[in-house]
Amino acid sequence: MSEPEAKQYALDGIERCREALVAIDSVDNPDLCDYRKAIEDVVELVEGLKEKVFLKTKKANTPAYLLLEAGRNIAELAEELNDADEDTVSEFADAVHQLKESATKLQGASKQHSIIVT
Repeated sequence: MSEPEAKQYALDGIERCREALVAIDSVDNPDLCDYRKAIEDVVELVEGLKEKVFLKTKKANTPAYLLLEAGRNIAELAEELNDADEDTVSEFADAVHQLKESATKLQGASKQHSIIVT
């Protein structure tokens, strides 16, 4: 049986974040440690949410999809950090902030009461 759509978005978002973490590890820039920690925190948060009933509801689709999009953006930008100038690092910082916001919104939405009729 396949996963509900929102849960799949969340799982894919986690995977994109992990790809970004691998890319960050390959970059020799100590300034990226804070961003690495923020991404790890998001992964931990979403890992904790992935088994919630909320992710089986339609209400979860939008916040989970936004998390996935933010994760994709992070992964793409992390690949460009090897020869990064200040603008690229700044863009990456903004993307990390957006990822954290998306994860917070998903967490907030998951606290709503949901009923699943089977």
